[in-house]
Amino acid sequence: MKNQKGFTLLEVLFVVVIFTLLGLTATKLLNLGLERSHKQNHHYDGIYSARWALHWISMDIRKGRDFIIQKNRIQCQVFHPSRGWESVDYYLDNKETIQRRHRSDAKPLASGIEALEIRKLPSLDESSAYSPILITIRQKKNYQGDYVEFYNEVIPLKNLK
Repeated sequence: MKNQKGFTLLEVLFVVVIFTLLGLTATKLLNLGLERSHKQNHHYDGIYSARWALHWISMDIRKGRDFIIQKNRIQCQVFHPSRGWESVDYYLDNKETIQRRHRSDAKPLASGIEALEIRKLPSLDESSAYSPILITIRQKKNYQGDYVEFYNEVIPLKNLK
């Protein structure tokens, strides 16, 4: 019986245990990578939506008039070619979402926002009747404990109240 070829039961079990450990490790690493990728994609989606909200607010301020500015809210009149001047309101609600209210319709622009600050800055030129408006949007902290702030300074074409 000394000439038998093959593996002993102990050798086969040893190989099975090694492959099982390698498989479990690979599965754990794959799951960690997928989880991190999902969190990062969620973070980038938040950045994109915050930039989109900043774009909308800036565009309406630039072309708007009759501004009423509060710390986390701005209301202004925006011109629509077929309807004339209409009121638009941007604000941060209690669900950490920037809302754009136009007529009776409120639409969310960005969620996961920690702060929205809008303030009138002093005019850089004493002869200028137009003062810049600073918009600051701070996104909530991400999974790494970081947050992103977006700033934009807009000089409206029309008068400020």
